[in-house]
Amino acid sequence: MPDESAPKPVMDVHDVGMVYGEGKRAVTALDGISFAVKEGEFASLVGPSGCGKSTLLQIVGGLLRRTSGTALVDGAPVTGPMPGKIAFVFQEAMLMPWKTALSNIEFPLEIQGLGKEERRDRAREMLSLVGLAEFAEHFPHQLSGGMKQRVSLARGLAQRPRIILMDEPFGALDEQTRIKMGRELLRVWDRTRTTVLFVTHSLTEALYLSDRVIVMGRRPGRIVETIDVGLPRPRKVEMMGAESFGRARNRLWALLDQDGENASGGLPVEL
Repeated sequence: MPDESAPKPVMDVHDVGMVYGEGKRAVTALDGISFAVKEGEFASLVGPSGCGKSTLLQIVGGLLRRTSGTALVDGAPVTGPMPGKIAFVFQEAMLMPWKTALSNIEFPLEIQGLGKEERRDRAREMLSLVGLAEFAEHFPHQLSGGMKQRVSLARGLAQRPRIILMDEPFGALDEQTRIKMGRELLRVWDRTRTTVLFVTHSLTEALYLSDRVIVMGRRPGRIVETIDVGLPRPRKVEMMGAESFGRARNRLWALLDQDGENASGGLPVEL
């Protein structure tokens, strides 16, 4: 009998394909992509540039229509954007420069029809959660890159989504700020346990943040292997220097470098 207490998939992708163009000019971006993400799980997508990670994220989020296969959220087919269920955090914070940090967070809540008092309360709560309560009335040009990304994260969380899709959110930050933002993200995620699908080129970042790492091969994008990370939580930055962490990172690199050829056949990572 199935384990009724086991977390159920909130996101279920089966045999998804994406083809751009027609005839001789057709380009297959994704081919036979299948995976599931459980409720409250933090999963990362890694893969070589151009393998379709961002395309896959946009399909799951309803911003692109897949050519084939199915993408389900809470058992319902994804046919378009799902405000209130799915929120995005992109590499660029994309804040409106004429609005304060607080107003930027409130804006999608206003579109959803929430009253002024409720959206203001939610926005202040999320700003506090990401450690920026005192910057509520600051405009984007008055914030650092890391602060802008915190506001972007707060904007996503304020919508109380089932899923947050994050596309290289720290890719434009320097290494020190990037590590700090990863630590901050885990602190916030530990409080909310929102389901996260996170795209990154950094193998270290993927291992540090995630419960599972989904490895994609080069175009046409497909799943090469899925790795259970197995690191204890809460995560500590010092874990990155451990020998076991290095072995796991090397294995991810080998999978990407060989594009799945001569891979270990799904053996578990020992962490």
